[in-house]
Amino acid sequence: MTTATFTLELNDRFIMSRHESYRDEKFENAEIGLMYYDVRNKKFLRKIGFSYGFVSNEVEYHRTSDEIRFDIILEPVPQAFDGMRWRSYLVKVSDDEI
Repeated sequence: MTTATFTLELNDRFIMSRHESYRDEKFENAEIGLMYYDVRNKKFLRKIGFSYGFVSNEVEYHRTSDEIRFDIILEPVPQAFDGMRWRSYLVKVSDDEI
């Protein structure tokens, strides 16, 4: 099970997220993220810090009116993920749900 909360706590330029993941009712992972729009490069960016000890740096590479896709670079790269290419995406479900 995963729970997620999104806020504009910092200001209206940043969407802040907090996630917690559980497996078999045991805590597994927590993450805190920021998503914002880079006006100069005209792309959305996301930075997500994981309790596992690494940060996900995400850069938009494709966008439609209903979806944003991101390329991901992990820092530091966990050995188990070395050499892997990571991507993520957000999909609009409704006007108030992604």
